[in-house]
Amino acid sequence: MSIWEGLAKLFQIKRLFRDVKLFSDNRQENKTYIDKRTQILNINVFKIDSQDEEQLQKVLKKTVQEENQLILEKESDKLFEELLSFDPKNHEELDYFKGRIPYKDLPILRASLFLKSQYEASKSVDKLKTDIMTKYGDRGKNIANLCSAGYFQKIIKPLYQHMSSKPDFTQKEFEARYEIIVMQFPFAVFVSRAMSHNEIKKIIIQKIEINKKYGVKYLRIHGIGGENVKKIKEVIQDKEIESKYTALPEIDSGQEFITVKISF
Repeated sequence: MSIWEGLAKLFQIKRLFRDVKLFSDNRQENKTYIDKRTQILNINVFKIDSQDEEQLQKVLKKTVQEENQLILEKESDKLFEELLSFDPKNHEELDYFKGRIPYKDLPILRASLFLKSQYEASKSVDKLKTDIMTKYGDRGKNIANLCSAGYFQKIIKPLYQHMSSKPDFTQKEFEARYEIIVMQFPFAVFVSRAMSHNEIKKIIIQKIEINKKYGVKYLRIHGIGGENVKKIKEVIQDKEIESKYTALPEIDSGQEFITVKISF
């Protein structure tokens, strides 16, 4: 049983404990136990069954933990319910990256996948994104942006598959490349409301020069929100930016989002 299946069962629980910690261990005999010192309910989601649903009461405070890792802060039962209905395809994506990306990034990716699912369902994600940035800093912001734009599937997964197919592959080498993608964004620019026309333009030109050095001949520019859509459309028509193009930009946009691929 996956941890998310276990979480779905837990939604039927009625009684409040101080907190709850989830773990998954098929060798552990205990299904659930209460740590008397901390008053935390520990639940082995690998073992939970229908009888547990009748015996246990609803457990939900402000946090849910898995193996001592904070997943997301919860403001309401509604948000928790949305988390439980998280798309199984996103579970598969998270499972794929376990053991491949640094362990510290898994809770960030989990939260980012949830954020992505909320955005795709046309729900507000501003507070979720702020929560991720507050807890995980620039790294959290970067992973959330990469995840939202599909870069884990389009760039990072193919990169791992390509590198791991080589006889001299090492995990350390992949993680070095991964670190560059996460912290330097060589393939993308993510525009925020705080960025000016000149700032966006400067970043685009810098990244074009960096990508050329590595033989990458494209750059994607992403923005969410009407204000950012307008700014990006104006910047890509800037004469200095246009002089870099080898083809017309590929634009996918709506009222509230835009993705532009420029080739050079």
